[in-house]
Amino acid sequence: MKLTEMSETVRKFRSAKKKKADAQYSRRVDVFISVIFVAVLIYSLVTVVSQRREIELKKQELENKQNEIAIQELKSEEIDNILNSNGADNTAYIEKSARENLDYAYKDERIFINISGD
Repeated sequence: MKLTEMSETVRKFRSAKKKKADAQYSRRVDVFISVIFVAVLIYSLVTVVSQRREIELKKQELENKQNEIAIQELKSEEIDNILNSNGADNTAYIEKSARENLDYAYKDERIFINISGD
């Protein structure tokens, strides 16, 4: 075998070896990029799910606050009606308020308390 043929064979061998190494490197890069892509995808899904849950909780909280506002508006309207009416209605309101808020009762009145919590 001639020296040129030998050097050509060595060159082909090195070229084949380099192509194989390049292919392995390319596969490693592809796997790495795939892993990064899957990680970003999972992170995005977890973030979206947690934000949806938080939105639902905030919607429920908003609904509760709106209900509280509606109740307070009714109470305020009741008080305004009593203040703008004659004295008989004021007496009824004062009596109702004393019974409900201050736990007042008449002298001869019996009050029963439900201790079961129902």
